[in-house]
Amino acid sequence: MAIHFDLTDVRLFVNIAETNSLTKGAERTHMSLPSASNRIKNIEDNLGIKLLFRTSQGVTLSPPGQTYLHHARLVLAQLERCRGDLQDYSMGARRCA
Repeated sequence: MAIHFDLTDVRLFVNIAETNSLTKGAERTHMSLPSASNRIKNIEDNLGIKLLFRTSQGVTLSPPGQTYLHHARLVLAQLERCRGDLQDYSMGARRCA
């Protein structure tokens, strides 16, 4: 079974991890709390693992959640580099061969 990764979900997860809060992560992603909670639950259900430990104090990452965060940050950083490279073309700094 193929697993679908959505960039909004990846950004949401990083924001939640960085704030240790589902609420603050949702706010940073400009998303309602119910929508954010549902998206994280869907990721966990699709992967078949828990990424977050939820408590009344907030959230912490499970060991698989720490791994997901590591890779999510790499993916987002690579996308930023790609965007920069493509902007160079639009500004004439690079030429197509």
